[in-house]
Amino acid sequence: MRVLTGILMLLFGGLVILAEPVSRDDIESYIRAPFALGAALYENGVYSLLNSGGADAGYVFESNPWRHCPVFQAHQSTC
Repeated sequence: MRVLTGILMLLFGGLVILAEPVSRDDIESYIRAPFALGAALYENGVYSLLNSGGADAGYVFESNPWRHCPVFQAHQSTC
């Protein structure tokens, strides 16, 4: 059982190493009408989200992979 667990950890760990930043086109594919992806606000993956009239409606964040949080918290956490 430990050998199988070790093999799986190596396989999935290798996938993390192969991870690359997401292109702008890929990010746009996740945004549905009536919203659109706006200009990059910072070089670290923060974009504006525009409504159908072209006004700011929010922000789009390109983030690192999420890890499991054991407890839901309604405020910003370090989990």
